Amino acid sequence: ENKIEVRPIVINTDLIKNYQPKINLRAKYSRYEKIFLNIGRLEKVKNINFLIDVFAQVVKEKSNYLLLIVGDGSEKNKLRNQAKDLKLEDNIKFENWTPDPMSYIKTADCVLFPSLSEGYGLVPMEAAAAGTKVIMNDVGVANFELKSSDKVKILAVNDKNAWVQSILQI
Repeated sequence: ENKIEVRPIVINTDLIKNYQPKINLRAKYSRYEKIFLNIGRLEKVKNINFLIDVFAQVVKEKSNYLLLIVGDGSEKNKLRNQAKDLKLEDNIKFENWTPDPMSYIKTADCVLFPSLSEGYGLVPMEAAAAGTKVIMNDVGVANFELKSSDKVKILAVNDKNAWVQSILQI
C-alpha cells in the first residue's frame, strides 16, 4: 500500500494554447480543402484500418479531403497497403512520427481518434486544448473529461455511418 501512488495526468492547456506551430499543414498540403489528422502509434487497438475504410466513403463526396496518418508501429505496412488497395494514395498520406506533434494538431482541421480502447486518450485532450476539432470513438476520456460539444464529437465505437457524416460536416 505504501508503494502505490496515484498521479493525475496533467495537460498544460496554457502551453498548448500559446504554442506557435513550426509546421503548418495547411501550407504543406495546400491543395486539400480539409486536413484530418490521426497521430500516434500504428497498432491494432488504434483502429486505423477502420478509419481508412471510413475515409474511402468520405472521398466519394469530398475528393479534396486529406487524411494524414502520423506515427509508427507494427500496422504501418498493412495500413499503407490498405490505402493503396483502395486507391486512396492521393487522399491518405503517411508520415513518420514527428518530434513536433503539437504543430500538426494545431494546424489540422480535425483530429480523428478511432481507438477501440484507451486507458486515457491524451491526443484528443491535447487537440481540444489546442482548439482543434475532434471526432472520436466513445473510449478513454470520452464522456468523462471530454464532453460532446461544437468542437468534440463522440461517436459509438465503429459506427461507420456516423463517422462518415461527422467528417463530412467539418
